[in-house]
Amino acid sequence: MMRLKIENNADILRLTLLGTLLAVLVPVIVVATLLEPLREMSLQHYQGVLIAAGLIPLLITPPIAALLLHSMLMLKQTIQRVDSHMKFDGLTGIFNRSHFLDSVRATRVNGMMLIVDVDHFKSVNDDLGHDAGDEVLRVLATRIAVAVGNDGLVGRLGGEEFAVFLPDQTHDAGALKAAVICDFVRKNFIPVGDVRLRMTVSVGGALHHESAPLGHSLKLADQRLYCAKNAGRDRYMIEEQTPVAARPTKLKTVSG
Repeated sequence: MMRLKIENNADILRLTLLGTLLAVLVPVIVVATLLEPLREMSLQHYQGVLIAAGLIPLLITPPIAALLLHSMLMLKQTIQRVDSHMKFDGLTGIFNRSHFLDSVRATRVNGMMLIVDVDHFKSVNDDLGHDAGDEVLRVLATRIAVAVGNDGLVGRLGGEEFAVFLPDQTHDAGALKAAVICDFVRKNFIPVGDVRLRMTVSVGGALHHESAPLGHSLKLADQRLYCAKNAGRDRYMIEEQTPVAARPTKLKTVSG
């Protein structure tokens, strides 16, 4: 089944012209076929009927078609905006919390859950203002997404806290990706007005088992994050095991 592609006003014009052409040709052909005997009796009347058959849709079709197509475009754009609002964080453009968590659940696979928190973010807001803080979050969200690439999902949990899920990845792969994120953030300045900020992040990670509650894996990753913070920031800590009932015991700590 052919689908109408309506992306902009040029598509509206193209489809309006096409629709008008069809609206004119179809009745003219039908009338010409049905009134073929009239042409031999009165060519003038025959031509007059054909002109009327074509002129009426020529005058009526363009405004109606343009109005309908414009309404379809507006409806499509509205749906896209609503869909974007439901899926993406308005500030950073990455997945918002709810859609990120839903996407992780939808993968139905084991993987590594990382929580990334911006170090000393409050000082940015206090010293440079919230607009500067927003710019830092936008840049860091982009850099975290670049560091993750196609290996996983990235979302903003809230405030200066982000999450990364690496489907089908092991503890070692999660540790490697956490190191990449820490290094990438640390080694690249963030321009904010006339100021060039050097920011760092702390990362906590835990293995997520598809059969375990997602909240449990997030809690374990969050615990490791606070351990990384307390150990001096700009580093990551990864939980090797995520038993649902038992407390984690084996940790791997690596300076960023």
